[in-house]
Amino acid sequence: MNVPLDGITIAGIIFVATIVRASLGFGEALVGMSLLASFLPIKVAAPLIALAGTLTASVILVREWREVSVTAASLLGLSGFAGVPIGVWALGWLDDQLVKCFLGALVLSFAGWSLSQRFRLELKTDRWALGVGFVAGVLTGAYNTGGPPVVIFGTLRQWSPAKFRATLQSWAFLGGTWAIVCHAWENHLTSRVCSLFFWSIPGIMVACWIGRRLTSTLPQERFRKLVHWGLGALGCYLLMDAARST
Repeated sequence: MNVPLDGITIAGIIFVATIVRASLGFGEALVGMSLLASFLPIKVAAPLIALAGTLTASVILVREWREVSVTAASLLGLSGFAGVPIGVWALGWLDDQLVKCFLGALVLSFAGWSLSQRFRLELKTDRWALGVGFVAGVLTGAYNTGGPPVVIFGTLRQWSPAKFRATLQSWAFLGGTWAIVCHAWENHLTSRVCSLFFWSIPGIMVACWIGRRLTSTLPQERFRKLVHWGLGALGCYLLMDAARST
């Protein structure tokens, strides 16, 4: 069976995005959606990224499930599921650009402060995950931008790289599964989406292995700095996305 030309291009983009996700634990949507927007309409790109991201989270969890912070993952998942429908409902009256500007500025400020500070702020308990998960769920339901609050929470908990990646993937798996259900309900899982996802699967599997190799030997402090740089990039993307929409 011949691979369609657009299948090769899209698979390559998802491959790169998955390496970022498998290395840092987040960032796949940032990279993937930015690049896919030049080739695909949003109604194709969004469900495709949801499928790819859920598969990536599954692969990482199968390998690193022992590292998951069960308490944090449970609180994030339960409160996140409660927040998603509220975000969907709020989409009709919240100002898209204003929310993205605020979130982008917050994430960028946190990343800059974390990279420049001489002392380290740390959360001592997982109970904050309940509120973080709810906010992330609302943002996911409204704008598909629920990652930043969870990433910030993980950095403040000072998790090891393995625990950081694994716990974030538990959230990503639950959120991605919910997103896939919503896309299926809206008839977004078309034959084209499924075909492009099919051609992307081998690259996703290889990228997951590469991503793990890239960060498995990194010291925790260096990994922490990479995460904060990734957060800074995410904040810049949100601000630019809001500016583009005006």
